[in-house]
Amino acid sequence: MAMQILLNEIPILINAIEDGFPSPDLLDPVILALNDSIERHGGLHIRYPTLLLNLVKYYNAKWWIDKLLQALLRPRPDNGRLAEFAWRHGIAFQPPNAIAEVASESAELERMLDPIRGFADFGSLLNRLGAIANAICQISYPVNGATAYGTGFLIGDSTLLTNWHVVELVTTANRKDVELLFDYRTTSAGTTDGGTVHRLVDDDQGWLIDHSPYDPRDVAAEPIAQRLADTRPDYCLDYAVLRTEGSPGAEPASGMTRGFLTLPAGPVNPADLKPDAGLFIIQHPYDPPTQKPLPLQYDWEKPAVRGLNANGTRVVYGVNTRKGSSGSPCFNTKFELVALHHAGAMDWPADAKYIYNQGMPIDRVRKLLADRGKLGEVK
Repeated sequence: MAMQILLNEIPILINAIEDGFPSPDLLDPVILALNDSIERHGGLHIRYPTLLLNLVKYYNAKWWIDKLLQALLRPRPDNGRLAEFAWRHGIAFQPPNAIAEVASESAELERMLDPIRGFADFGSLLNRLGAIANAICQISYPVNGATAYGTGFLIGDSTLLTNWHVVELVTTANRKDVELLFDYRTTSAGTTDGGTVHRLVDDDQGWLIDHSPYDPRDVAAEPIAQRLADTRPDYCLDYAVLRTEGSPGAEPASGMTRGFLTLPAGPVNPADLKPDAGLFIIQHPYDPPTQKPLPLQYDWEKPAVRGLNANGTRVVYGVNTRKGSSGSPCFNTKFELVALHHAGAMDWPADAKYIYNQGMPIDRVRKLLADRGKLGEVK
């Protein structure tokens, strides 16, 4: 559950952390368990309250408050202030010291059917959906008298991720005509917002930071069992990382800073890509009757995931997409980024009639970028 808290809640959380961990020495093992260190947030040479402020602000900006709270509660499950804060934000399953106040299980009309899933804070969900919508754009450019369409999303203030097959026909001749249309979506009044156009950086070499081709077998229709049994090379992930002109992610959008979708630092949770897991895809699909992409759309299914291929380079699912959806972000049911959509149904130049869709696990994309020394250019 990607989660932020309000600014006025930050001092409350800081006080709760200090109550459970009165010194940085006690806190250090918790931060290390998050693959982090207190040095990142100021270390031992600054005042402890200042270190805690830096820590909480960092995890809040990353939408990782839930991960921080879960890590804090593992060694301090009975700390009242931490447990109270976690419960009020849907992370703990019951308030502290509440067991004796609750009626017996047999007398209850409601049940917690899935304690692992628990609950999610609705306000945080709305904020997360707004941040996701702000980061996604429709991509278009002219090709041989027609128009190529796709979807992309910011992974840095000036860095965009999409599929390589979406932009592989971009050349010096048409690069300046590539449109990145953000904010193209239906408003609360039922009208369509015309959106905000951004462009690629005006640099024949710098606009393409890195790319990975698709595998030729990706365009061949084949039974799903064969697709799952196949492998694809680690270097064939059908992605393109693009540099935008200016910094769209730092600009205002919908009353907030537009922001971007952070590539997860660690591996995707295996539960999110196992058969029968739920999946959301937020996209700009092409609409044949109007012959243009629709405002921002979504589809989801649970169960959606059919499985990973033999070497974990493709995830196969049953969520609806269409031409123009290529390059869309895929999310688990907590709206955490888990995959990059790239093929299926009519969403491919070969127009193969697939009975499934597929994408690349997002941690495989990040790993290839890291292996190539390109992560530092994602900014």
